[in-house]
Amino acid sequence: MKNRIKFTALIAALLLVNAASAQRNTLWMRGVSQTSHGWNGTENYFEYLGYDFQNYVFSNVYQPGLGVEAAADAVAESIENYDDLLGIAHDYGGLVMRDLQHKSDNVSAMVLVGTPNQGSSAIDFATIIEPNANGTRAQILVDAIQDIKGGDRCDDCDLVGAFDSWITGLYGGREYLSDAGTGSEVLLDLNANMPTVPFAVMWGSVEDFSITRLMSSRAFPSDGDYYTDCYADRLEMARQKAMKDFYYTTIRNTTGFLGGVLNFIGAVSPSLDLDNLISRIGSFINSQRQNFITEFEAVRERDEELARILRCEFANQLLAAEWQIALLENSSLEETEVTINIPSEYDECMIGCATDMAWGDWGMNLTCEEFCAGLPDDETITATALVPELNDGLLTRSEQLLDGAVKTYHLEETNHFQESRAGLKPVVSDAFEDLFEGSAGDAFRIPKQ
Repeated sequence: MKNRIKFTALIAALLLVNAASAQRNTLWMRGVSQTSHGWNGTENYFEYLGYDFQNYVFSNVYQPGLGVEAAADAVAESIENYDDLLGIAHDYGGLVMRDLQHKSDNVSAMVLVGTPNQGSSAIDFATIIEPNANGTRAQILVDAIQDIKGGDRCDDCDLVGAFDSWITGLYGGREYLSDAGTGSEVLLDLNANMPTVPFAVMWGSVEDFSITRLMSSRAFPSDGDYYTDCYADRLEMARQKAMKDFYYTTIRNTTGFLGGVLNFIGAVSPSLDLDNLISRIGSFINSQRQNFITEFEAVRERDEELARILRCEFANQLLAAEWQIALLENSSLEETEVTINIPSEYDECMIGCATDMAWGDWGMNLTCEEFCAGLPDDETITATALVPELNDGLLTRSEQLLDGAVKTYHLEETNHFQESRAGLKPVVSDAFEDLFEGSAGDAFRIPKQ
């Protein structure tokens, strides 16, 4: 009986040893707090899928705020006893990982996700003070947007406030974020001394960039677009309120002012002399004047409300456009053939009809499609256009790529904050699983339990 117990214990010990040896050591590095949400969700997601890695996160040692080189120095001392480390890093953490790889032989392979390998124009935009100015270009942009919005009159879920808070945080980290700028000496050194271990690159992009979705991804761990949904609701509510106020305050006199006066004249006694008649008509006109002044004021207020709504919408669209221009400052434009739809008579008819319906001015017993049927449509031309480089809302494609990668993955329709959330974006999960299953070589393989 004793021998049987000893044998069972021996088998259990061997199983534990084999299990331990099957694990792969991994070192996960987040970016800075302003541009990365860390890796906790992604680590847990792959552990749930059964990947058997030993996860090393040196939360008390790894401090990206020290700057790339100092952060790498601190981690290098802490991994001396861990062999065959697969380094997995997002954003700024990828730069730290690249520097660490040169300082420690224990890092045997790297995965660089959304890393500013060639520097970031957006970081420059948010952290470098403009000559002869009182702020960065990002701060100057926010001030201009606030001027367009007219102060606090935009009930738009505080998108601009969220953006302002974000770029203020970027400016606050300018000392260490300068390592990721386009003129960074640290980057020049890293790119002059390329990685000496196998590495893979994952880069994100969004085809139709939305500043609202980028800010939503930063604030909420979901694939939703809180700011767009909120803004659309507020915009519609404001538009409906403007219409309602207009109809409530506008006097609808079917005979018109002149008709009202003529009707009044016809109703007065014919026995009145001319002086009394004129006096009575004058009194009637005076009594009606305020009603029509109120009507005119209602029109003015409605137009002002519509102008306010449009100004708020324009401010948010301008913010997105200016941010995109900042991202593309150091990127190239590619020529491509595009098909352009020319507004046709049918299109213009449909737009006019929809506008009339929205404002309650449609008096025909027809749908827009029925009313506009038969007009010329589908007018197109082919033209050569310059297409801006793909980007993830913070970094362009070329800023994220690095020559010499064993494998490069394009994380389509994934913005910068979503790149570190594998459970949220299937394209991110698929890329990691492809690597962990060994498609790019054993250097990236993670065993399963």
